[in-house]
Amino acid sequence: MLAASLVMDVSAQLLSPHWSIQGGVAVPQGEFAENIDRQGVGLSMFAGAQLRNTPVILGLEGSIYEYGREYFHVSIDPLVSDVTDRYETANSFISAHFVTRLQRPKGSVMPYAEGLLGLKYMVTETQLVTCDLCGASGTKTYRFEKPLEEAVRLGVPGINQEDVSFSYGLGAGVMVLVAPAFGTNIHVNAGVRYLLGAPSEYLEEGAITRADGKVTYDVIRSRTDMLVSTLGVSFTLWQTH
Repeated sequence: MLAASLVMDVSAQLLSPHWSIQGGVAVPQGEFAENIDRQGVGLSMFAGAQLRNTPVILGLEGSIYEYGREYFHVSIDPLVSDVTDRYETANSFISAHFVTRLQRPKGSVMPYAEGLLGLKYMVTETQLVTCDLCGASGTKTYRFEKPLEEAVRLGVPGINQEDVSFSYGLGAGVMVLVAPAFGTNIHVNAGVRYLLGAPSEYLEEGAITRADGKVTYDVIRSRTDMLVSTLGVSFTLWQTH
């Protein structure tokens, strides 16, 4: 009974749920910027809870950003040059962070500061996007963990390069109340954070060379620091302005 009472008491204290979805732009910094000359564009989602009547929010955030994409064609039959498969190679990073945020618990304008700690998955993947001999639909997608040389030979794409590293940083932002709806407060959420990325191996756009039936990779290893700006919509429960 005591344990159940404690659980109910903790639940009652925890809790003003928060959710958000945001688009963002990631600008490489430092040596990462020396290797990647373009910005990443992506999407992030956050879910957490605010300790009621305190500024503390604890939550998890997942993000996916793309920082390069290119296309190439592979002839299905060397005797028939106009019959080809079309492939695309995408350079992306996927991150997951534990977020601790300090935010004004009530009000129509709620500034916040946050700390993030988690992992970043850098990946370059090739997939088949069109196939001249794939039937009426004309499209297929696959995902096999095989070297690209074998993948192209078999007509099946794969992961070209992947690596996982630690990611951590600090950020700040502001949530502005737009309107309450169905017991939920809807906010515009704008933020910026500087994320430090531990050294990681990755490919930049154009780092895969295909010539004379051979495929080579120009793998880069460096830190992956970035400045991320975000804008989106947040939802909170049990708060008044």
